Amino acid sequence: MPFPKSISLAISTIGQFWQEKTNANLSRWNLVLIIFQFAYTLFIYDTLPPEVPMYFSRPWGENQLTSPSRLFFLPLYCLLVWLLNYLFSVFYLRKSQLLSKLLLVFSLIFCLLTTVALINIIKIVT
Repeated sequence: MPFPKSISLAISTIGQFWQEKTNANLSRWNLVLIIFQFAYTLFIYDTLPPEVPMYFSRPWGENQLTSPSRLFFLPLYCLLVWLLNYLFSVFYLRKSQLLSKLLLVFSLIFCLLTTVALINIIKIVT
């Protein structure tokens, strides 16, 4: 039984999206950074103190501190941003290839900056 046209169109659009080398590379680098963040946080989790600084926009002191388990929010935010931008990139691929690529580049920049922030937070407390 063949797929309805809308599902087969969506699958062909995703296939077309991955055939472009730039899109595939940007998505892979995003995934590598997200996996690295999860792995690094898991690896270092046992050595972290009971409270770590995370909210640097708040006034200095106890307002900036949180439990180490909240560090897992950083890779989760990266994953959420990447998934949303990936879906929008696939959706806008036929309408605007520039917008499609820019969404993936933004995801990569966001993940890169979040990775740097995570490494610096862990470096501060260890």
